Amino acid sequence: RAEVPHLIALRNLISEDKLVMLAISYISTAPRETTEMVKNFVEEKKINYTVFSADASTMPTPFRYIRGIPCSFFIDKQGKIKLATEGLLPLGDIKAILQAE
Repeated sequence: RAEVPHLIALRNLISEDKLVMLAISYISTAPRETTEMVKNFVEEKKINYTVFSADASTMPTPFRYIRGIPCSFFIDKQGKIKLATEGLLPLGDIKAILQAE
């Protein structure tokens, strides 16, 4: 939740043809979270990037083994994971990671 404003700002700075952003919200039972709750949150916060919900067990490796939230995967144009992080990333840090080779 705390990172959402940073991601909204990032989408406003970098267009979809330059950066693909995909947020995955894992459905959980404790605390209870449903696809409908995720959809309502996206609408309430006016999220401007793609968000979908999934059961973690249906995700491919390494995405099913998330230990901390939030986490981010920076994936290059060839589909290779450039960097994986856990914890809140401020907008400045995200921009620096995107600009790094």
